[in-house]
Amino acid sequence: MKSTWRFTFKAMTWAMLLLAVYAMAARAQDSGKNNQPAGKKGVVQPAAIAPAVTGSGTTGQIPKWVGLPGTSVIGDSGITEDKFGNVGIGTTTPASKLTVQGMIQTTLGGLKFPDGTVQTTAATNGLASIVHDTTLAGSGTQASPLTVAFPFYQQYDGLGTGFHIYSPSAIAIDGVSHDFSGVHGSSIDGSGVEGYSLYGGGVVGISQQGIAIHAYGSLAAPAGKFEGNVQVIGNLSASGQKNFKIDHPLDPENKYLVHASIESSEVLNVYSGNATLDDAGEATVQLPGWFETLNKDFRYALTAIGKPGPGLYVAEEVAHNQFKIGGGTPGARVSWQVTGQRNDAYMQKHPLQVEVEKSEAERGFYLHPELYNQPEERGVEWAQRPEQMRRIKEMRQQKSPLNNR
Repeated sequence: MKSTWRFTFKAMTWAMLLLAVYAMAARAQDSGKNNQPAGKKGVVQPAAIAPAVTGSGTTGQIPKWVGLPGTSVIGDSGITEDKFGNVGIGTTTPASKLTVQGMIQTTLGGLKFPDGTVQTTAATNGLASIVHDTTLAGSGTQASPLTVAFPFYQQYDGLGTGFHIYSPSAIAIDGVSHDFSGVHGSSIDGSGVEGYSLYGGGVVGISQQGIAIHAYGSLAAPAGKFEGNVQVIGNLSASGQKNFKIDHPLDPENKYLVHASIESSEVLNVYSGNATLDDAGEATVQLPGWFETLNKDFRYALTAIGKPGPGLYVAEEVAHNQFKIGGGTPGARVSWQVTGQRNDAYMQKHPLQVEVEKSEAERGFYLHPELYNQPEERGVEWAQRPEQMRRIKEMRQQKSPLNNR
């Protein structure tokens, strides 16, 4: 009897323990249910689903979101990167590591250059100074002018201007050389040196002892050509002819007409005209008011027109800017010519020297050595500037650097 009771007591103890454990588990589950939102107790909420990405783009264009808020639409931005790694902003064809079409603004820090310098400000009329590599020297300011390290070579293969300098009120290009050309230009088909000015001189040459502007040419290519009026303040010398050349009046399409000027060992002015004699066989020829001021030492020539006039003579020489013809037939016509030696203030100060001794340096040299079977080096230019002439001869003999491009 005792053993049966003992077994029953143990069984009841284990049953009570199991009931207690079950009750605790049920209480914990009810507590978790009570923490869920109202109306969704016992329901597992699914994760939020993002909208699908839509849109299109162009190869090389960096994309960006272009849709409304809450949407997933992409399209092209204004930034392009090509296959070479070049980036363009505002352009789809960048030509460098960064190409920008439009204005670039920096609000902080300025611009940093490869040599480590930083440009943070600009002057009123441009940069306060110019940042550059070792090709140039100076900062480009008045205190430190920009200079070029030599030899300096620039190649331009385009059709426009390869090198342009503008100055509104000063000299744009100033070339100085002690022994050679201050400015030298070379061209195959165009102008070697070309100057243009609206009000001043397009090209100005100044020399204290040498030749300000020296040009060389040939029979096929003249050393100089002027289209327009030419003014010479001083003497004009020529070892050749002084001609006028026009289209031939009778065959302008196929010929030229050339006339030479009259030359003399005196500086002369020639005046001529025709006069009709009065009833006394005389005529007074009135000359310009400046005639006697400009001329002196007058010479006369009279020629009867229509019939002989053996008695013609100068009845009165030039006085009060007129002279008188006499000894002719009444009503006859007379052709007259008066020649005067120029005698204005310039000629009084600079009279013509007909025979001039060569300087000590020029003796043994010629204006045209080839006429005397002498080499080019015996020309007077070689006596005056031998080093410059040697370099000019070398440049003529060598091919222009432009031919090798």
